[in-house]
Amino acid sequence: MVLGRPGRAIYDLLEAATRNLVSMSALCAELYDRFPEAGDRVVRIRAAEDAGDRITRDLYEALHRTFATPLPREHLLGLARAIDDVADAVEGAATELELVGVQSVPERARAQARLVLHACERLADAVERLRQRPNLEAEVADIYAIEDEGDQLVRDALARLFASGAEPLEIVRTKTLHDRLEQALDSTKAAASALERIAVTTR
Repeated sequence: MVLGRPGRAIYDLLEAATRNLVSMSALCAELYDRFPEAGDRVVRIRAAEDAGDRITRDLYEALHRTFATPLPREHLLGLARAIDDVADAVEGAATELELVGVQSVPERARAQARLVLHACERLADAVERLRQRPNLEAEVADIYAIEDEGDQLVRDALARLFASGAEPLEIVRTKTLHDRLEQALDSTKAAASALERIAVTTR
């Protein structure tokens, strides 16, 4: 299929949004891995989230002003919203680490952050292939599997946390980090569901 300029612009913006998301989640994974050495990572994540908001606004405008969108408008809007939700959740996980005042980041939280990055990378892989109308089953299945792995990881992390004998405040602070990272992973699953709906329309 030959795409006109509006169609190309929509795909370009979706790809820009997911590339930005990969950058954000990579910084977040570094932040958790290297804590308490934060550097300027939180500031950069917030700046990337702001950039993502601008991309999303441009994408909404492109979708609303394009008469014939390359894929169903409602599905593309759903994907754009889902990508924006992931960015918000990643920014929230980074900001929470800066605010809650934990003494250390447990390895399972670091592993959660790496899973978020991996899921975002697979999301970007899928979006980069979207304009060719491919079968996206592999990418979607990978994201679902990563989210399932994250669910198991957080269950194990919380069981260990509550059995650790740590001070109640430290337990609450650490649980908050796990919850934020779980929210980010859940958001990637929602984005994968949006991709799955799009893939069905291209078969």
